[in-house]
Amino acid sequence: MNPGMEYFQAHEVAKIMGREAELIARLGQIIAPEIAANGKGYRAAYSFRNLVEMRIVEEMIKFGVPRKRISSYLAILRTASINAFSDTHIDAWIIINGQGQWQIASTFAAIQLGWRETPDSILAISIGKIKKELRTQL
Repeated sequence: MNPGMEYFQAHEVAKIMGREAELIARLGQIIAPEIAANGKGYRAAYSFRNLVEMRIVEEMIKFGVPRKRISSYLAILRTASINAFSDTHIDAWIIINGQGQWQIASTFAAIQLGWRETPDSILAISIGKIKKELRTQL
């Protein structure tokens, strides 16, 4: 456990995000809580990062990104050189093109540099906006 880090139980996450508890339970199948439930009487604890991940997952699901691909994107996101969850990169963007290729960058304009040709379609997710909205709910 990280000292000074705030943790939330599933019912608190549902209230913060303005979602039903059932949705949080389904998202919990994709997002591993910061602290896993440890037997009877112990509840999972979600960090702020987990809340941001849940919102990212919601956006990807809304646009039809397969769950298996979402899991791989999240694994890469957690280890990316741009720490999308830190305050220093509050304006990080995730972009997925129509061919399923994806990038993360600190500015939307930087995304185009990584693709050889301009994609026909993209899904853009502003991590900065997600974090700002969640912080106002805390």
